Amino acid sequence: MRKNAVLIAKEDKLKALFTAFEYLGKAYDYNFDVMTDNALFCSELIYKSYLCSKNKKGLTFKLEPKAGRLLLSPNSIVKKFDAEYGSENAEFDFVLFYDSSEKEKKDIRKSAIDLKTTWKLSKWMIIKRRIIFKREAKHSIVKLNLVISKLKIILNIVF
Repeated sequence: MRKNAVLIAKEDKLKALFTAFEYLGKAYDYNFDVMTDNALFCSELIYKSYLCSKNKKGLTFKLEPKAGRLLLSPNSIVKKFDAEYGSENAEFDFVLFYDSSEKEKKDIRKSAIDLKTTWKLSKWMIIKRRIIFKREAKHSIVKLNLVISKLKIILNIVF
């Protein structure tokens, strides 16, 4: 165990879990609005579950402005893990990481070092891995049209 580690006590982790269960059944927040509780997105659930309160120690997350709103993206969480990993002030411990392989059509168990690099992948690299290599077309113009149409769908979902 690290000397001055900022580890959360088991009791506080349990309180965070109970807080997360309070949001069970909420709709998905396609507006990505952290300031409301009527719907949530994935990393917002983590953020709200681990907020510090009078009766529980929490985690420190920095909300970032995106599209006119404050947001905690999954990449921000991994970036924080990367920055703090192995240091005395780390708030996370590595437990488990699975990454998907489009080519093999399965998930592969990976290391903490592999996880630390994921937030550095460019959006184009991710899109390229998901779209271009997923399906081969005989004619390049057909392939290009396929990529453009899938890219439009992804961009509409992301933004």
